[in-house]
Parts: sequence; structure tokens; C-alpha cells
Amino acid sequence: MNYYTPLINMFGLIVKPKQTLKQIFPARHPLNWVIPLVLLIVTIVIASSMTSSVTETYLINQINTTQLTELEKLEQITQIENSSSSLSSTVILILFGLILQVFILMSISRLIFKIKVSFTDLWLLINMLNIITIIELITAVPIILLTKNPIVVIGPSILLSTFILDEFYINLMMCISFFAIWKIALICLGFTVIYGVDKLKTYKTIFGLWFAFVLFLAVFMTRNNIQL
Repeated sequence: MNYYTPLINMFGLIVKPKQTLKQIFPARHPLNWVIPLVLLIVTIVIASSMTSSVTETYLINQINTTQLTELEKLEQITQIENSSSSLSSTVILILFGLILQVFILMSISRLIFKIKVSFTDLWLLINMLNIITIIELITAVPIILLTKNPIVVIGPSILLSTFILDEFYINLMMCISFFAIWKIALICLGFTVIYGVDKLKTYKTIFGLWFAFVLFLAVFMTRNNIQL
């Protein structure tokens, strides 16, 4: 396999997802997950460096609005200014997030779909879908730099400036991302293509569990007065 083939496959998931999945999984070549993973790490590192000053300013402003004493505020601000995430810690966090997604899907497969799935297959699928996260980051960085706000959710929350809603519904929309919906839809498609799981059952189950989690998160944020 050539090194550019995984790149073609990643973009194939955007334009022809079903056909691309059918091409990838009979072969299951390691480069199909190695290259997307490397690209994700590079993109996150670059995006983080470009938005670090905005994030730092935002956190300092948040601290200044709290009811802490001036000494406590100064201590926390100093910690922020002196903190810096290393490449190794960034890679560890990325790997942890991806592995967690794999184990969640493995649990759904065995407990609900009653099928045996391999870690390798789901690891390949999740990493191929890194293209969506990469596109999301590329889209979010300019918005962060323009708005001076590091918390950007590209979803229904973009309508918040137009409509006045109850706090719960604001939190609910802040928890929903168009890119998350896109990624979940491709995960569902992957289950139907790779394992032959019923299409309707797959979409109802995975989207249902995701939305239940989103509702829980919105309720938790509302009750604890947490705002993004």
C-alpha cells in the first residue's frame, strides 16, 4: 500500500463512505489507522498552539469573575501562565479518548447487538473517522481566533444569538455538534457494512444512546449552573 492511499480512503469516507468502508475492511492495512492518527495528533498540536493565547486569556477572565480572594486569583492565574502541555501528554490524551470510544462500541456490540467484534476493526474504524475531527478543528480555529472564545460548538448553538431560550435548552444545544452527528452516522454505517447489523436497529441504538448521554449532560449542567 502507498502512503497516500489512506489519505484517499479518509476523503473517500466523506464522498463515498459505504464504498470506501467496503474497500478498507477486507484488507485492514495498518497504514489505514496509523496515518489518520498521526494527522490527528499533528492537527491538534497545531490548533492548540494557534489558540493557546485565546484560551489563556479566556481562563484568566473566568478566574477574575469568581469570588476568590485576590491572592487565590493570582495563584491560579500564575498556574495557567506557567502551564504548558507536552507533546507526550497530548498524545496520551488522544490515545485514551480513541481507546475509550473503541471500548464503548465494543460494549454496545456485545450487550445490544449480540455480536463479537474485534478491537482491531473498531480501532481502524475510529481512526479512519479522524478526518471528521480534523475538519472540525480546521473549521473551529478561525472562529476561535475571531470570537476570542476557545469554546466553539458547531451545531444548533449557533442559533443562540437569534433565539432566547430556557437555560436547559441552551445547554442541550451546546452539547450537540453537527460533526458529532456526522461521525456517529458513519459509525452506524460501519456496523452495517462490516458486521451486517440491521441498519435501522444500528441507527436507533447508537443515536439513541448518544442522545440520552447528551440529555444527561444538559441536565447536569443546568442543575449545577455550568455554562460553556
